[in-house]
Amino acid sequence: MSNGEAASLLKEFNEMREKAAENVLRDIDEGTIPYGTLDENLDLTPQGTQYDINVDTFAGSEIQYKRFSGEYTKTAKDIDTNVWYSDSRQQFVDEYIDDPDDLGSGEIAENFQYKSLYEKKGYDPLDSSDGFYKEEMSPTQAGIDGLAKDGDTFVITEAKYSANKKALGYDQLKSDAKYGKIQLDDDWLRGTLDTMREQDTIGEELAQDLEDAIESGKVRKEVVFVRDTPDSAGRTLRNPDNIQTDISRPGISNIDIIHLPQ
Repeated sequence: MSNGEAASLLKEFNEMREKAAENVLRDIDEGTIPYGTLDENLDLTPQGTQYDINVDTFAGSEIQYKRFSGEYTKTAKDIDTNVWYSDSRQQFVDEYIDDPDDLGSGEIAENFQYKSLYEKKGYDPLDSSDGFYKEEMSPTQAGIDGLAKDGDTFVITEAKYSANKKALGYDQLKSDAKYGKIQLDDDWLRGTLDTMREQDTIGEELAQDLEDAIESGKVRKEVVFVRDTPDSAGRTLRNPDNIQTDISRPGISNIDIIHLPQ
């Protein structure tokens, strides 16, 4: 390919990307993507962190997403945040859950992270061959929703699904807490690993590796949140009024929010 041809292709690509960004901005202007909702999940102020707009897909999926990437800066610690707007609720449901009447179990969020999100982020998902027997766990059993490796760092993910207007905050994680601790807190993780050992849903070697990683700081905690309610409902991440509602408290570093259209 000549330099001229390469330059022409690059120009065409940039024009396509700019057009996609224009369409997203149009959607915001027309209210398809409410600016107020987006502003509650990312720092959109000119003085704050600039956010990126992308029209994105996942390998093997025909669903398109408008993705906004930036930071949630209202918490004590900034959280890297991706806000995904799916173009089809029905396709998303068909693709990520076998029983559409069982959405409340949270399985749809767990399947999304394993089938698509981990690959997009370049993570290596762990399964039974690694000693993580996720398929043996029932929805009511205590356990880790998602487990992957990013280099030598473990990524532990909590998957949430909601069809109501309640914003996601520290207190929502606390509502499912075991051992007197909130989900993803280090003590909660240690207690959960003990329970998983008893239930034979994790191998001893992997459990010990995870405990060592918690001690050495080689664990990253993330949340995947599927929001199945009208976008106009308001914010997704809860603006913390005080330490009791600050979702960054257990050390969460990344949140992916998927909005499904109605």
